[in-house]
Amino acid sequence: KVKWPQAEQDGEKRPITLARLTYDHIEAGKAGSEANLLKLAERSDFDESVYLGLEAFFRKKGDTDNENKVFIAMKSRQRRELSGAWWEWMPSWIWSGFLHYFVGYGRKPIWGLCWIIGFVMLNWLIAFRKKDGMEAKKSEDTDRRYHGFWYTLDVVLPVINLGAADTWRPKRERWFVEHWLVVLKIVGWAVVPVALAAAAGLFK
Repeated sequence: KVKWPQAEQDGEKRPITLARLTYDHIEAGKAGSEANLLKLAERSDFDESVYLGLEAFFRKKGDTDNENKVFIAMKSRQRRELSGAWWEWMPSWIWSGFLHYFVGYGRKPIWGLCWIIGFVMLNWLIAFRKKDGMEAKKSEDTDRRYHGFWYTLDVVLPVINLGAADTWRPKRERWFVEHWLVVLKIVGWAVVPVALAAAAGLFK
């Protein structure tokens, strides 16, 4: 008959305070203990040390999966706790949200790879799949074989040069696609370095 501590009782706020605690051992039920511990941290007054203590406990156990879950929960809580004038917290809120869903604040770098692959595939299917929508930049390359996927990948990824983007371009009547190429290059320069930084473990 154990119940979660109530945030309010008789109209009086009664917060759970776990700040600056460290653990040699802690559990919250024989089944689902790890999830319950994270729920307890989420119900407590916000203090980074609540999550850092729990993260260190899981790290000591060698439980990387739950260590990462606690870290991501801490960063998400930081985003929810932002306050002040909207123009002060909005940039941090947007950046934090991007890191959350793109690479799990660096703890899920595979997410970034999946997002990039999905983005490349979508643009390939919609805009660059067929050769009849493209034209060679030089007349001598007109008969060369066109690979829409490699062209899209070459445009999106700033760290490689496959030569396809140097050889082909959208036909001039496809003016929207021509302008969309600029957007793709900007997106590539914005997201690919983040994905590489996450893969290299540069986020803390």
